[in-house]
Amino acid sequence: MGTWVSIRSQATKGLERHLLSAVPACAVTSHRKVGEGPRFLLPTGPESLLPATAARASTPDGRGRTGWGILPNVLGYLIHESACWSDTLQRWFFLPRRASHERYSEKEDEHKGTNLLLSAAQDFGDISVRCVGELVPTHGFSSFKFIPNTDDQIIVALKSEEDTGIIASYIMAFTLDGRVLLPETKIGSVKYEGIEFI
Repeated sequence: MGTWVSIRSQATKGLERHLLSAVPACAVTSHRKVGEGPRFLLPTGPESLLPATAARASTPDGRGRTGWGILPNVLGYLIHESACWSDTLQRWFFLPRRASHERYSEKEDEHKGTNLLLSAAQDFGDISVRCVGELVPTHGFSSFKFIPNTDDQIIVALKSEEDTGIIASYIMAFTLDGRVLLPETKIGSVKYEGIEFI
């Protein structure tokens, strides 16, 4: 199998890849500009905010849709570092890193961690939101996976803390209905950005 996910961009800054996930006959990826946070300023001033993200769904023959991430900042923002597609449930699952109803502020963003689980049908026509565990404003999800042999009913997740120089990672496990099986437990004073079952 050859490479069939490539992203072309007009961006002048580097791009950080997030959310690479597979759906039947399709791969979805999103990216944001490195060092820019979730938004960037155009030279015309602070009222010219545009998202610094874009998303693309690519089929093996290279066709794709772009522009999913180009939305106005009218409802605040979500920052995602993790997403999974469930073949079993035929749904997308997202654990956002950060969430706010306010305009993005780099300083305040360190305190916008979430305890949210978002789930969406493949066409995003049905979306649900649930809280899982205690909300710790400095902790946000960085990765998660469904635990094998649970019919995609149990998730193990990593949360990261980056607050005024403090860096730490935590692990937790919970069911899709929000029942916590393992509360947030510190696993190190470093940022772990991925979890896999081998």
